[in-house]
Amino acid sequence: MRRRGDDGLAVRIFSLHGKLSAVPRLLGALRYGAGLSGLLRLARRLHLVSLADARRTGQPRRDARLRQPGGGGAAAWRVSETLGEVETLGRTSHAWFMESMFQYKEDNVSKLPYDHHELCAMVAPRALLVLGNPDYVWLADESGYVSCRAARKVWETFGIADRMGFSIVGGHGHCQLPESQYPEVEAFVDKFLLGKKDANTEVTIAPLYEKVDYERWLFH
Repeated sequence: MRRRGDDGLAVRIFSLHGKLSAVPRLLGALRYGAGLSGLLRLARRLHLVSLADARRTGQPRRDARLRQPGGGGAAAWRVSETLGEVETLGRTSHAWFMESMFQYKEDNVSKLPYDHHELCAMVAPRALLVLGNPDYVWLADESGYVSCRAARKVWETFGIADRMGFSIVGGHGHCQLPESQYPEVEAFVDKFLLGKKDANTEVTIAPLYEKVDYERWLFH
């Protein structure tokens, strides 16, 4: 892995060069993250299955609410720091994080020992779909986009890129799932919860950020 300094997004799994023999060691190192992921997946499973049931029964999906991450979600703190009036590490709620994290705010953000693209990558090789809404500038979805692109490199390295997707589109309320995003969510439900292998989960949708040079943040 080529290093450029501490201000970029390192995806340390790159050193594996796609060797699947390294997966057991990787998963062992991530056992604590996997435990948390299991709890999150259980909660998501209960909700996403309710969406799938609604689709089958034809009932209105007024309760179709999925969380859209802000600065403390998928967005990488390092990237958010460069975007202006968005939720940065120094501006996020102290109720969500340990006080010790705030020593890395503002000019110290490059010293943060991890960033959220790495937390996203810890879900691999399981499936992950990240939703966003660029209408709410505070959510720093450009940073979320860069973070998703960085994290997705892990799934790509193992040849399972269809297990990681993102859909960042506007035109709807915060934490509301618009009809325009139903196909992406339903595809992930179909393939990874209902076992329909022919569902298309190659989802990389972020029209507002198509010209963002996310590669400048990545180590190769």
